Amino acid sequence: MKIKIALDSALIILFLLFASCTPSETAIQQAIRETEASGEIFKNALNTAIAETQLAIPTNSPTPTNTPTSTPKPTEPGTIDMDWEFDQEGNFGGWGANYYDTDLIDLSVAGGYFTGTSPEGGGALLYNRNLRLDGDKIDIIEIAMRVSKSGTAALYFGTEEDPQLNEWKKWTFRVQSSEDMIVYTIRASKHIAWRGIITELRLDPIDVADTLIEIDYIRLISSNED
Repeated sequence: MKIKIALDSALIILFLLFASCTPSETAIQQAIRETEASGEIFKNALNTAIAETQLAIPTNSPTPTNTPTSTPKPTEPGTIDMDWEFDQEGNFGGWGANYYDTDLIDLSVAGGYFTGTSPEGGGALLYNRNLRLDGDKIDIIEIAMRVSKSGTAALYFGTEEDPQLNEWKKWTFRVQSSEDMIVYTIRASKHIAWRGIITELRLDPIDVADTLIEIDYIRLISSNED
C-alpha cells in the first residue's frame, strides 16, 4: 500500500507541474525534488516489505511437546531403538559430566532413577559420547523427567559429519516442576540436521540453580513408517 501511494503521489505532482505550456525552471526543479522524495518513500517501503518477509521464514528447530503422566510409558507408537532405563543401580549407561562448573553434581543411579543437582551457576550439562546411532531411523526422543523447579531444558546432538555441539543442532523446551514424572517428546526427525550417524548427545535438563533432577528414562524411537 505504501509503495502504491508513493508512486501515485509522484505521478500527480509531475502531471500538475507540466500541465501548463511553459513550466518554469523552478517548477521543474521542484518536481524533481518531489519525485526524489517519493522515490525515497518507495525505497523505504520496499525495504520494510522485504524485512517483514524475512521475519516470516520458519526455523528448522522444532520445540518439543510435553505430556504429563504419573506412570511413565511410551507416549508414541513405534519401536524403541535405544533406551536408557536406569534400572540397574550404579549403571549410568554412558551418561556423565565433565566436572565443569556448569555440569550436574551429586550424580547417582538408584531406585530406577538417574539423579543429579544443578550447580550454583545454574547450568546443568550431561553428556553421552561415543555413540553410533542411525539418525535416519530414529524419529522420536522421549525423556521422562522430574525437576524440583521449572525452567528451560535443551538437548544437543553431534553427528559424524558435524561432530561439534552448537546452537544449530539442538532443541529447547520448557520443563515444569512436578511431583510426578513428565514425558517430554522431541520430534527428532523434523530437525534438518538429524541425519546420518549421531555420535553424541548432551542433555541440559534445567537452567535454574540448585534444582534436583530425576530422570526415569531416555528412549529413542522409530515410528515404523515406510
